[in-house]
Amino acid sequence: LPALADDPRFANFGARHLNREALLAILAERFSAAPTAHWVALLQGTVPVAPVRSLPEVLNHSQLADRDMLASFTHPQLGPVHSVGLPIHVSGYTPRYRASPAPGAHTRDALRAAGLSDAEISRLAREGAFGEEA
Repeated sequence: LPALADDPRFANFGARHLNREALLAILAERFSAAPTAHWVALLQGTVPVAPVRSLPEVLNHSQLADRDMLASFTHPQLGPVHSVGLPIHVSGYTPRYRASPAPGAHTRDALRAAGLSDAEISRLAREGAFGEEA
């Protein structure tokens, strides 16, 4: 790939941005010629480099377990969910992991806080203002 250094399409950041698709295609073809470990070893210490891992690979990586960075919770529809937790540890703080609320879960509470009555909220819901019945 030494010829890329003299290619005017890639001479500076602006040119590389304008020709991003062409550059990505060239790099993808070259990088597909060897496994990730080869490129990481070859480029280590020369440029910032690290493998991009899939979520299952990340969750099974020993470093996360060793650093106590795995989060698990039960989702009402999905069941057990395993994910990456906080990347930092704060003395005296233990994070709680839980499912995010379902869409519309707090619609009525938010509208009440905005000053709407239950009757107004029910009318809006019947008229489809919130999509499905909130």
